[in-house]
Amino acid sequence: MQQSKDFIFCHPPAILNGHKPILDADVGYTHQFVCIPVGIFSMADSLEKSGFSVGILNLGERLYIKKDNEELKDIIKYYLEKYRPRIVGIDLHWWVHSAGAVETARLLKEINPNIITLLGGITSSYYAEEILRDFSDIDYILTGECDESIVSFTKYICNNEMDLNQISGLVYRDNGEIKTKKPVPPQNLDKLDITRYDLLLKPEEIYADRAIIPITRGCVHDCAYCGASNESFSKIMGRRPMCFIKPEVIVDLIEKNNSKNKKHIYIYGDIQDGDLPFTNEFFKLLHEKDIEGIHLVIEFFNPPNKDIIEKWLEIISVKKITLEATISPDSGNYLVRKQLRRDYTNDQLLNSVKYLYERNIPVSVYFMLGCPDDSDETISETLELSDDILTEYSKYFTYEDVSHEVIGYEFMQIPDLGSEVYSNPEKYNIIINYNSFMSLVENIKNATHWSQLIGFTTKYFNQAEFVRQYYKIKYSIYEMYYRHEIINEEIYNKKISDLNNDKLIYKKLVKNGSIKN
Repeated sequence: MQQSKDFIFCHPPAILNGHKPILDADVGYTHQFVCIPVGIFSMADSLEKSGFSVGILNLGERLYIKKDNEELKDIIKYYLEKYRPRIVGIDLHWWVHSAGAVETARLLKEINPNIITLLGGITSSYYAEEILRDFSDIDYILTGECDESIVSFTKYICNNEMDLNQISGLVYRDNGEIKTKKPVPPQNLDKLDITRYDLLLKPEEIYADRAIIPITRGCVHDCAYCGASNESFSKIMGRRPMCFIKPEVIVDLIEKNNSKNKKHIYIYGDIQDGDLPFTNEFFKLLHEKDIEGIHLVIEFFNPPNKDIIEKWLEIISVKKITLEATISPDSGNYLVRKQLRRDYTNDQLLNSVKYLYERNIPVSVYFMLGCPDDSDETISETLELSDDILTEYSKYFTYEDVSHEVIGYEFMQIPDLGSEVYSNPEKYNIIINYNSFMSLVENIKNATHWSQLIGFTTKYFNQAEFVRQYYKIKYSIYEMYYRHEIINEEIYNKKISDLNNDKLIYKKLVKNGSIKN
């Protein structure tokens, strides 16, 4: 028997042309970036608690594991016919889904012209008016945090309640004019469940044992390249000031997901950013709850103080859980790092990492190609620091002891939309190539190689130089892995072979004129 839905949330694919032009930032969620933003789950939770029937479709994952003869349209049609929703909400949070979100909306309207299409997320909030102006298949956009406004919107569509101009954050057309309402973020986050994986129309197949639990809305930090930084998030999403989710809510979610066999739990945000009562209460509740047998992945935004590390060590010893950590210094050059508002020295970073390694806590360290003041010299400094970190790592761990790369030295192809770097490029001496949503969509649709999606240049690096630096970095890191015996010869040869093949593709594109070198 078919079960109709009032509302289906749809996480779109990133890539539509069969290629892989977007670099995976070492999250392992495939080139379709199938990780659903956590806000989708809390919005779905809000709708269900308000009496609406709701489901979540991971369209990107469905396309990734599709049958050979199955097209995106076939998948969408199947779910539309099965559930007959009144509204389909498409998340456009990360820029990588820009082309996929637009194409999903087009196919939805092609299959059922009467369906209501709604966009939401950071990217759609940033470009809301332009999107409605240029893409007629998108009916509405909800900007900002939509946990409450999504309920008002659904009441308007399904129950003929409310009025459009009463719905906070709504961007819509009215007699050819685009009208906008200021977003109002929810203030009470205690009752929202951001892990409603049970509302998925099809259970996850990629990282099915993984749960993501953020500890804040907004961020304490103001990293210049991040669209979710304190200042950028407040401008785009309307939340000022940021807020911490209560420790009891966070720990309850950890316990709940453990009971549902989600054994790999990511805590997004740095616990040490909370004040002392927050951190004390968090660790107290962790002691009290039944959370044994899980693997926790935690974030540090700054080198952790020893008190925080000792608190984690106590939890590990008492609860018999495993723990790993990540930290993102972005550059091995202090001045480059400080410009992006990460103000600590290499010695502070290295001492912290050593301290964690010595206490059996593996750490992945992330650097970024694409910092505004990156140069040959700063990249060499970052590789030297990477070598120092790997020297310490190899004393205690193997390649398999972290969920990601030990050193994730990744390339930021396009600065985060809405970030300070993206919004004020002249301040950072960079030139943005994609300064409209339409140009972003078209370039994603047409790109066949990651080098074609380099969306900016700096005072030191043009697009061709970025490519040269990328290959230099990757070859260097893999050589370090092998030299420190973190990977064996077979894995090393496979990584080098894949990199060589990628480089050949790039050279062919340059030769045939598809890329200017």
